[in-house]
Amino acid sequence: MDTSVQHIEETRLALTEALDRSDWDRIGDLDQLCRRQVEDALVASAGQEEALRTQLEMLMDVYRQLTKACIDAREEVASELVALQKASHGAKVYQLFG
Repeated sequence: MDTSVQHIEETRLALTEALDRSDWDRIGDLDQLCRRQVEDALVASAGQEEALRTQLEMLMDVYRQLTKACIDAREEVASELVALQKASHGAKVYQLFG
């Protein structure tokens, strides 16, 4: 396997591990690394197109999972903010009549 394709595989596995741990800082770092590696692999993958295609397809699956995890996290934070606003409003009403 070409080293550029191997680097993408290693980064994909690291992204999956970071996603499993919800390590968003690590995911951000790995995302930047992955972007550079994909660019390099596209230039250097002569003769390794099938291996590169396979790794990129698996990488797309990881990014789909990341997108879903981000959406889920955003919705969770939104729910917490709504609950916090309701609690704050309730506390203000209590102070008015308490």
